[in-house]
Amino acid sequence: MVRQGNAAPWSPSSWARDLAVSNVLCRQRKACATASGTLFSKLAQGFAETARAGLTEGPSPRLFAAQAEGASPIARAYADDRGISRITPHTHVHSLAVGDPSFGDLAIGAARASGGTIVAVPESQIAAHTDLLAQLTGVFADCAGGVALGALLEALRTGHIARGEQVVLVVSGAGLKPHGHVQRAEVRILDANIDAILEQLGVVE
Repeated sequence: MVRQGNAAPWSPSSWARDLAVSNVLCRQRKACATASGTLFSKLAQGFAETARAGLTEGPSPRLFAAQAEGASPIARAYADDRGISRITPHTHVHSLAVGDPSFGDLAIGAARASGGTIVAVPESQIAAHTDLLAQLTGVFADCAGGVALGALLEALRTGHIARGEQVVLVVSGAGLKPHGHVQRAEVRILDANIDAILEQLGVVE
C-alpha cells in the first residue's frame, strides 16, 4: 500500500476498482452542449489518452453534442459536411453564444470518429428541456443543460442511442445566475448565524 501526501492510500485492489469504474464510464455514451467545441473535443482527447495509457479497455464512447440553434456554426457545418463558417450568434443561452468556435473542427472530428453526432436544438425547446432536466434529476442547471438534454433526446429520436442504454449527460453550468434560466431563483436574506441557516434549510424548527 502506498500513500502520497494527503492522498488516499493506493493499493492494487483500489487500482483494479478504479480501472473497472473507468471501463464502465468509457463504455457509456456521452452527451453535452458545446459552444467553442473545447469541452467536447477534450472529452474525446481524454478518452483516447486513457486508452493509450492502458487505463481503459475496449472502444471509446460515442460522443453526442448539441448547440443552441441561434449559435450553431459547428452543428451546421457537421450537418452540411463542410468547414465551419463564422456567424453572429442570436441565442438566449449566453454561455453558448459563440459564433467563431476555436475548437469547432476538432469537435466535428470527435463526433465523426466516435460514431456520434452534433445537432442544433431549437431555441423554443431549450427552456422546456431545462425544466425537464430539473424535474427528472433535481439538477437546477442553466439553459446549456437543457441543450445537452436536447442532444440526448435527438439521439434517442433518431436511434443513435437505444432506449435503456446508459448515457452520461454532461451538465457543467448552474442555474443560479442572472441569465441562466427563465425563472429567477428566490433570494432570501438571513441573519448571519448558523441557527437561522439551519432553520431555513428545515434542519431545525
